[in-house]
Amino acid sequence: LRLYAPKIDLFISPSDFLARKVREHGMRRPTVTIPNFINPDLFQPRYDPENYFIFVGRLVRTKGVLTLLEAMRYLNTTAELRIAGAGELEPELRAYANTYGLTNVRFLGHLDTATLTQTMQRALFTVQPSEWYENYSMTVIESLACGTAVIGSTIGGIPEQVRDGVNGLLFEPGNAVQLAEKMQHLLDRRDLAIEMGRNGRRQVETINGPDAHYDQTAQAHERLLARRPGKRATVPIGPPTPER
Repeated sequence: LRLYAPKIDLFISPSDFLARKVREHGMRRPTVTIPNFINPDLFQPRYDPENYFIFVGRLVRTKGVLTLLEAMRYLNTTAELRIAGAGELEPELRAYANTYGLTNVRFLGHLDTATLTQTMQRALFTVQPSEWYENYSMTVIESLACGTAVIGSTIGGIPEQVRDGVNGLLFEPGNAVQLAEKMQHLLDRRDLAIEMGRNGRRQVETINGPDAHYDQTAQAHERLLARRPGKRATVPIGPPTPER
């Protein structure tokens, strides 16, 4: 990065979190935040969830899956936790579930894209319990695009995506008791979870669609051209400020 940075006019970061981190580590080149995008039309919402919620991701310690299973011990529910993904931690997770009699935990393994999308669409909410930095989670975007609320940890770029009380809930990373409280809150308030899912879908359509991404990228390019000698600015100079 230090080798090429002097030759680069602008860095694009998917999250404010990452932009702050690179500045903390000495990056002095201009940086602009442009969120990741998807095509919302490929993730149609249902707003009629079944009696389960879902974790999607690699089964490794940094994803917070053990904390999620610990939180399951504090819940009062018949709803099922479905775990979509594979990884080195799976034997330990299965052993933990067996030890504590977590009969409402179901391991789905790795799912193809179509099956995963359908599973997200029917879930009451998604849990993103990461305990290591997430930049700008595609799992969160896809869940919200499916009209499914997200309970996420306050780490990395997740708080930029999950607006607490609006399209989901936030909790302290590694805090199983607090996570259980957040999950119980939505399990007991199905209508609230559905409304949060609707809010999430609107957010994705506004800031995570291809048109918004294209417009912000084009504005960044225009600003660069405006700073070059002999070029006339067509937009105000300064970083774009996408809606949050």
